[in-house]
Amino acid sequence: MTHHLSALAQIGHLFVVAGYPTLGKSSSLWQAAQTGLPLFGKENGSVVPSMQALAGVGENSDTATKLQAGFWLTLADIPNLNNEPRLPKLLILHLDLLLAFLLLRDRQDPRVGPNAVAAAFARLFEQPALRHYQKCTVTTLFSRLDEVQRRWRHRYPGGIPFDSGKILRTKDQMINDPNVAAPLFVSIHRAWASCLKSLADRDMLAGHIQLGSTIRPGAGSAG
Repeated sequence: MTHHLSALAQIGHLFVVAGYPTLGKSSSLWQAAQTGLPLFGKENGSVVPSMQALAGVGENSDTATKLQAGFWLTLADIPNLNNEPRLPKLLILHLDLLLAFLLLRDRQDPRVGPNAVAAAFARLFEQPALRHYQKCTVTTLFSRLDEVQRRWRHRYPGGIPFDSGKILRTKDQMINDPNVAAPLFVSIHRAWASCLKSLADRDMLAGHIQLGSTIRPGAGSAG
């Protein structure tokens, strides 16, 4: 499996675009593919492959196809990635912070405080495949909770579908429930900051950019 920039990578390097649902992670990645936008900083250039290189590959493609093209992976790809015998030097990860907490939290611990969330994020970077990468560059998309909620309503104007799966129903609750949404939102962002500090303390964090979401609701793919 050869990433489109493998020749430029001397060590394993993980590029992460992270943020709450709706803030434009996918849209930003597609924009980078279309325009060469240096999403991870000018010093890293156009990490995201061009639209031509990604022809026929999409977010529903299988993990092996994404790896071959240098397409970004999501949390759903991590189990398959852990079983790959060879990994590319450069890897792009689309990281939904709320979903990461829901999938990696301690099921026996109902708390949503920063420590519980931080433990979930630590489990992410303990995944065998991600431990392969010695350096990590992160772009975090951030907006206030009320903006996240507004975008969520725009995405599901009639509410989430009746037959939605458990994960989507839980995300809907955690974004909109007045008893949960605000404290969890704060905890997730505090825990993410702590996670990045831990990576920096271990000399793994090569760079971090925080951007306000500039993608209008409904533009491009869901993010």
